[in-house]
Amino acid sequence: MQIMRNRIVLIGLTVLIWVALKAIDSYVTGPEILFILSIAACMMAGHSIWLLSAQSRHRAKTQKRGQAIKSLEAVTAKGSQDYHPSVDILISAKNESRVIETTVRNLFKIDYDDYKVWVVDDMSTDSMPDILKRLQGEFPDLQVLIREPGSCPEVCRPQRSPGSLQRRRNGCV
Repeated sequence: MQIMRNRIVLIGLTVLIWVALKAIDSYVTGPEILFILSIAACMMAGHSIWLLSAQSRHRAKTQKRGQAIKSLEAVTAKGSQDYHPSVDILISAKNESRVIETTVRNLFKIDYDDYKVWVVDDMSTDSMPDILKRLQGEFPDLQVLIREPGSCPEVCRPQRSPGSLQRRRNGCV
């Protein structure tokens, strides 16, 4: 695509220079026209040389990239049979009893050997903790962390801000 566009530009330049020379020819007579013509011919030759060098650089770059991709595919294909890292999927949820069961069931449909699903219940007030406990019996790789009211992450402890009184009332000191 790029090569075709460059050729169209070259043809357009040639036609533009020819039209310009015809216009100049009607106004300028004598040896000056030969000088202008030789400048135009040099510009066209320079552009052609630049175009050919750009095309050869592009081909070399594409060929090198293609070889790199093939070698990467070969390494990945060979290595992918041997290497299966353990993966942990983390879900943070609060009051999601409507969708948590479907979400967990769909995550355990993943076609992968070594993974665990972690669900962090962030002090839900609905039936989500009960649903998670039931699902934990069904899926042994499901890990459930239930945050109890009054527990607080370390983030809210050292800060004193306008909301610190509210956090103290909720059990975060």
